[in-house]
This record gives sequence, structure tokens and C-alpha cells, in this order.
Amino acid sequence: MNIPEKVLLRCPVCGAEAFYVEKEGVTVSFSVNEAYGVEDLSPEDAALVLNSDTEVYCTVCSWHGAIRELERPE
Repeated sequence: MNIPEKVLLRCPVCGAEAFYVEKEGVTVSFSVNEAYGVEDLSPEDAALVLNSDTEVYCTVCSWHGAIRELERPE
């Protein structure tokens, strides 16, 4: 049985798949799947709810913006 790879959204500038937000003084790192769901959350016990308007920051370049601006891989 083939398990499909998870599809992660990417930064529109550099193509990175890792983002962060500051929540209550803590930096929360994560990736975002096509349904705006959280993947690879760190710290793992962080309670993070995302929607298409959530502002996120790329961990690689200076881009930041709403999740809806992230790109799907080609």
C-alpha cells in the first residue's frame, strides 16, 4: 500500500516549508499542509490554531504574511 506524501505549503519567496509565530512570548515553529493544518509543531505541546488569515513568518527568509499567500508545490 502506497501512503501519499503529505503536501506542505511553501514560502512564496524562497520555497521554505517551515514557518513560525510568536504566541504568548514563545516562538512556535511548524509547517502548514494544504488544509491549513499544522504539521511538525515545535514545541509539540503548543496549542496552535491556524486559519487563512493567520500571519506567519518564514524561518529562512524575511517573508511574512497570511497563510493564504503560501504556495502549493508544483
